[in-house]
Amino acid sequence: QSFINSALSFREEQRLLLKNDSTKRLGDVITLNITKVEGGVQVNVLPENFTLLLDIRIPPTADFEKMEERIASWCTKAGPDVTFEYILCKRPDPNVLCFQKTEISAVTPTNGDDPFWSAFKKSLEDEKCKFEKEIFTGATDSRFVRELGYRSIGFSPMINTPSLLHDHNEYLNEAVFLRGVEIYETLIDNLASVEDVWRPLPQWSPPPDNEEKKEDEKIRRIRESVKNWEEKYEKRLSELESSMLRFAERCQSNKAELNDQRFLTMTLNLVRGILYYTAQIRDALWYPRASTRSKNVAATSSASEESLADDDKENDDFKEKAAN
Repeated sequence: QSFINSALSFREEQRLLLKNDSTKRLGDVITLNITKVEGGVQVNVLPENFTLLLDIRIPPTADFEKMEERIASWCTKAGPDVTFEYILCKRPDPNVLCFQKTEISAVTPTNGDDPFWSAFKKSLEDEKCKFEKEIFTGATDSRFVRELGYRSIGFSPMINTPSLLHDHNEYLNEAVFLRGVEIYETLIDNLASVEDVWRPLPQWSPPPDNEEKKEDEKIRRIRESVKNWEEKYEKRLSELESSMLRFAERCQSNKAELNDQRFLTMTLNLVRGILYYTAQIRDALWYPRASTRSKNVAATSSASEESLADDDKENDDFKEKAAN
């Protein structure tokens, strides 16, 4: 409860910052939403552990490390058994372990000296488009381009159209669509004519020493995760194999025929165990990388480190795959 109170208190601070300053937009403040709470087995039994999921979106103008320290302080205040970690995201590349976390504040310059922005602005002015600059609150694929140091600006000419992104009855008027095509034609022509604008910006390259420290930390976490799942793998498969042997011995001692359907069920359980724990070890071996500045955090409270590991909910997709 202490962690929840701290998170909601910070959320209220950010809400008031936005409300009391008319010049600020939603993308100028840190947004925090508690989106999921998991834990417990029965309504009249206190849970041994529970997991709290938060969706935290940090603008590039904010200090990522400071926010990370703030979350750590919430955990410390709540008690020694409260920890937090980043959620695994869907993996477009099966060889990459992808956390929903990005620490690189890659912002495309929007001043008069930048040739990319100058061409972008001129295109909109030529097309008589009124516009305002703001930080987009969602995540787009342009974050991967900016992480590499390339300029990228999100733009959609949805003129006089209500914002219905991911909402019911999302639509775009035909005339608005055709007008947008004309604007894009001007925009692409002007941007393609700018020289030396497609080279990475050198100031976005992270310091080598910081990268080395991050690599060391990633390797340590990978090794710990692999060791944890190897132990689970051996223990669980040993239990399944013992169950099958006991069942077979019981049938033999009773001179009863081994029921094919029941034996098949136990065999399938063994295969499921192999698939599940193999997937966990493989997942732990995948190399971590940053993927999005939107930071999704799982804060977990538990009576012991073992129960934390046992209650891990990050790999439900593998569980479903193994079960099917």
